[in-house]
Amino acid sequence: MNSRHPEYLRETVSILGIPVNLLSRRQVVEQASNWMQQSQNDDGICRRIVTLNAEIAQMTLESPELAASIKQADLIVADGIGVKLASQIAGQPVPERVPGVELVELLAREAAAMGKGIYLLGAAPGVAEKAAEVLKTRIPALTVSGVKDGYFKAQDEETLLADINRARPGLLLVAMGVPKQELWLSANQTVLQVPVAMGVGGSFDVISGHKPRAPRLLQALGMEWAFRLIIEPRRLKRIIFLPKFIISVFLKRKVKEESN
Repeated sequence: MNSRHPEYLRETVSILGIPVNLLSRRQVVEQASNWMQQSQNDDGICRRIVTLNAEIAQMTLESPELAASIKQADLIVADGIGVKLASQIAGQPVPERVPGVELVELLAREAAAMGKGIYLLGAAPGVAEKAAEVLKTRIPALTVSGVKDGYFKAQDEETLLADINRARPGLLLVAMGVPKQELWLSANQTVLQVPVAMGVGGSFDVISGHKPRAPRLLQALGMEWAFRLIIEPRRLKRIIFLPKFIISVFLKRKVKEESN
């Protein structure tokens, strides 16, 4: 994990080699808010937040590039129930899940309170714009500094980065899916003049209403994956990451115990 962390951010639990911060939702928001607030006094450093779920964690076992990218992040939080369960198996439980889709709105509220804008990058054409409209409705004081879908070409990347930096948002939200969004953010982290950046997966689809979120009861039970499987049966190949992930966690623990 990045060496720029304050001391308390170094309290982590290792999930398949990924250091997940032992922070509550409130603490995550406070830290991101501090980074946005400090942006006027630092040297333009961009801090990156990763919301880790079982699928992403399992993917790191097969992609050293993705694993390295995630480990470079400044904050890694437990998004899914699988990661929360894995932390319990590891003997260092995270305080709670921090779902990325909820973190988007919480951080947008912090940005608005500080008079800072947000930039939405990614998703299909029209989705980010709709998500921005919904966020503006929920947070009237929010400034949307820019919106761009995720279907830009490689030759347009330099112009895109210049546009983001010119807009000077307090928060950059990138919805390109994993691994693309994390690799893009880590590749451009030193170029981005944004206090806080976060990969948000399918959050724009949910916020915009393009895709429904699970009922609150299923959210509370950590069963959102089951709801997504019901409404999108084609996700079965992705959902199977959860049992594979738990098996990987137990195997990792067994190897660790045998080596001690």
